Amino acid sequence: MTSFNLLARQGAKPRGFLGRYFAARMEKTAALRNGWVLSQLDLQPTDYVLEVGYACGIDLARVAQTVTSGLVIGVDHSETMFHIAFKRNKQHIDTGRMQLQVGPASKLPFAFPYFDKAFSINVAGYSKEPVNDFVELKRVLRAGGLAVVAVAGLSEKAGNRLESGFRDAGFSDVRLTQKDGMICLVGRKLT
Repeated sequence: MTSFNLLARQGAKPRGFLGRYFAARMEKTAALRNGWVLSQLDLQPTDYVLEVGYACGIDLARVAQTVTSGLVIGVDHSETMFHIAFKRNKQHIDTGRMQLQVGPASKLPFAFPYFDKAFSINVAGYSKEPVNDFVELKRVLRAGGLAVVAVAGLSEKAGNRLESGFRDAGFSDVRLTQKDGMICLVGRKLT
């Protein structure tokens, strides 16, 4: 396996020592640009919010600062990220305001539409079938729910393909914005 392949695999699903290294790197970059993505959610104190791909949990912590009487839930497929995010967010978890789960974006562990808002940052760029993941994200949103999906480092053409996939998944009022190398899709589940 080449060094590039090893690094790409760690970026997609961090684990072990290299996974912890990636978490530290993610934390630094997340602090700089993810605030803009989170602002697209128009968070309210009573919202039920899902993050798919919570990584080191920094954005969950930021969301929990605003969502003070709702619930924040994160799903990530990496056990390494679960442990890092759990440690960071233990206070919110202990008070019942936050839950963390391990699982794939393609099969979210919720039986019915539960969330007012859902977001994902840099997950769609690693997905083999992002449209299927978007359909799953829409499935767990309540009617009127808002989804925000952001990916860094994509070309305009790749961003347009993701936007088309977001629409194909059934989201309405879809808009694509860009800032500092980040492409952000915002859409609503009407019914």
